[in-house]
Amino acid sequence: MPVKVLHLTLKRQWFDAIADGSKVEEYRDQSEYWNRILGPHVDQQLPWREVHFRNGYHSTAPFMRVGLQGLRVGPHNGRTCYILSLGPILELKHYPKARA
Repeated sequence: MPVKVLHLTLKRQWFDAIADGSKVEEYRDQSEYWNRILGPHVDQQLPWREVHFRNGYHSTAPFMRVGLQGLRVGPHNGRTCYILSLGPILELKHYPKARA
């Protein structure tokens, strides 16, 4: 059975922070869109096993596969957000700072 994946696009600042290990959570506002996508899965067994992050839309944009450990709702920068708890980096490509 194929692994279900959550696809997210990030600005370079946040992509770099996840890639270097300094950012272990990703945040999404409680908008109508994210309420529909993430809301039903808060504190539940997740349908996704991985998050695929891209920094851009080109086929050679930096790409990263990251394990997904959990999803909860909580505060971030004075707002209530969805918080994705990230696991290990599984793959990193098209990234000039990639570890050897």
